[in-house]
Amino acid sequence: MMIELLRRTMAEQFSDILAFDRKARLFYFKAEERYQPRRYFYRSLRETTSATVVQVYDYKKGKRKGQVNYLRHHAFSPRFQQIGSNWFLSISPTFVFTEDGFRAHRFASDLLAGKKRLDRNGSIRGQMMMFRFLLSGIDLQPHAKFDLFQEAEEVSPVLTFNVVEPVAMEAAVPENAWSETDPNAKRMKVQDDESTQGELGVGV
Repeated sequence: MMIELLRRTMAEQFSDILAFDRKARLFYFKAEERYQPRRYFYRSLRETTSATVVQVYDYKKGKRKGQVNYLRHHAFSPRFQQIGSNWFLSISPTFVFTEDGFRAHRFASDLLAGKKRLDRNGSIRGQMMMFRFLLSGIDLQPHAKFDLFQEAEEVSPVLTFNVVEPVAMEAAVPENAWSETDPNAKRMKVQDDESTQGELGVGV
């Protein structure tokens, strides 16, 4: 019950920029108009940058060359979890595919599988930084000119997210640590050495 309440509250709070796919349980960047791309400005690790969070892709060949094939939306799967007295949100970056920016694409699963095969650590890290920036509540988006005679409406967010700093760890576990915890470590090392010698022998 609490998790669903948090999810609905977040959906309402970010409804101007994010939509929620009830079937896939994903939040994704909304299209502002049909068949139109959308950019989002955020701060990366080093500088202010932007990303095309709704990207338009056309057919590249055939009779429909030049026509819109699909739109790709940056998205994430949310997971609320309670640790002690605190609530945390973990996100898994992914993508949503639509026909025109609003209707789900009929081949969305195939398009997602193809995109995942091309993903690298750098692109996933970039998505994580972008969504972390969005959820933390900082706004760098270009706005229309300020109207002096229009009353500004300030709404305090119901949910606020604090960034959890990454835990620094060594790149690899020291080799001697394995032998202290794994009783089969010595036998496995001998097998590895023998297999390595065999491979090197073939190359001579």
